[in-house]
Amino acid sequence: MARGKWYRDGLDEGCATAEVVLSEPVEQAAIREAIRNDTVGEISGGIREHQVQMAGDISYDVDRPGGPTEEQYERWEEGFFAGFEQCLRKGFRGGRRRD
Repeated sequence: MARGKWYRDGLDEGCATAEVVLSEPVEQAAIREAIRNDTVGEISGGIREHQVQMAGDISYDVDRPGGPTEEQYERWEEGFFAGFEQCLRKGFRGGRRRD
């Protein structure tokens, strides 16, 4: 898997998104359950679907001048999903979010 600029940018964005989710107490039970059942991908997929619907999402810049190519965008999304899951799991392991 490529670890270039687009992947790293996606990784950073995924981690930042996980931090936002971790800061919302109402989401804690659902996140805990997703980690336990290994279904974090479903949560990150749903979040990405929502983000894509928002104006200004990186997906709207694909193939525009200065924007990512389709391949670069795919690398960005790979990074996003990896960063989201890593930071979400780390947040719970770090003792901040235990039952």
